[in-house]
Amino acid sequence: MVGHRPPGRGGGPRRRGHRGTRDLRTGHAVPGARGGRGRGRSPAAGAAAGDGRTGGGPGDRRDAAERAVEAGAGGGEPAGAAGVAPGVGAGLNAHLGIRYAEPPVGPLRFHPPVDCDGEPTGAFGDAHTLNVWSAMDGPVILWIHGGANTVGSSAQPEYAGDFLASLGVVFVSCNYRLAADGYGALEGFQHNRGLRDVVSALRWIQRNIARYGGDPGNVTVAGQSSGAQTVASLMVMPEARGLFHRAIAHSLAGRFFTPDEAVEVQRAAELDVLYQPIVDGDTLPRSPLEGPYDVDLLVCHTADEDPELFQRPTTRFADEHGRAFRSIYARTPAHHGADVPDMFRGDIARAWASFARDGDPGWPREELKRWVNSPS
Repeated sequence: MVGHRPPGRGGGPRRRGHRGTRDLRTGHAVPGARGGRGRGRSPAAGAAAGDGRTGGGPGDRRDAAERAVEAGAGGGEPAGAAGVAPGVGAGLNAHLGIRYAEPPVGPLRFHPPVDCDGEPTGAFGDAHTLNVWSAMDGPVILWIHGGANTVGSSAQPEYAGDFLASLGVVFVSCNYRLAADGYGALEGFQHNRGLRDVVSALRWIQRNIARYGGDPGNVTVAGQSSGAQTVASLMVMPEARGLFHRAIAHSLAGRFFTPDEAVEVQRAAELDVLYQPIVDGDTLPRSPLEGPYDVDLLVCHTADEDPELFQRPTTRFADEHGRAFRSIYARTPAHHGADVPDMFRGDIARAWASFARDGDPGWPREELKRWVNSPS
């Protein structure tokens, strides 16, 4: 293992000269910039911003997710200090497109991930890549994006980790297989390939994150919607045991399939619930809504999202855990996904950083935290 050098002083994998100015918030090239403090983002990144997570129908979300992937498809080196985002110091490093498992193509398309240890490429990558934002040594948060296990990408600009990194977190975001590749009930292939991809990313963190200033002994997994569903699943997966120490679940999507249900629903093509984790007794031995659990938990749901799909599963998860920190996002608006901006650039991000650091988000366990006032 390569010895860690503090970020901002040559920390992490050595970077070659960057090609033009790159925005450390999004990781994309700044149009027309040739040095200095670029504060814009590429047209592709701008197109990706309308991801539909806070509005729009399933088609809108799919199109936006594809735009987000396209936005991160360009070449270039890892972002350098010249691309500092507003309010972020020059010590921030963004390491994009690090391979944690072999590409899921050809004979590996439907097989369990094959772990590997890649280096930053400077661009968001395929389903088996991750990204690291760091500004100093600290605890690790692994972010798992939502999207109904069908769409989404770590390249979406609203998931940039620069602000959390500025709070002392080593922030990691990962891609994973989606839809049929990740969650299809396919005869002859193991279930929950998407979940197993995230476990592979956690193994990469254990092997490599110290190079980027992260503490492999203090890892928090965090997700929203189907990403929170993945967080809950990791908490009961034998394969993930010991790879993380705390969990954050916002708006848990609370449906899980048996193998027979998965086959039936996917054959009928019920688009709203087509791909869910499969409780197969092996990779996922029981429903993630059934304890016990051995890591600390922080949960949140929004005040106006669907009670059956998100609010009740989140509450049940916290009840089953028994000692979770609870919160409700009650600002206006408070629909599903309305809390995402504050998770990455507001006061919820600060609570996350505190929870990741020492298990205390800033309020007592017995208190129900209500996010009501506008963040300062």
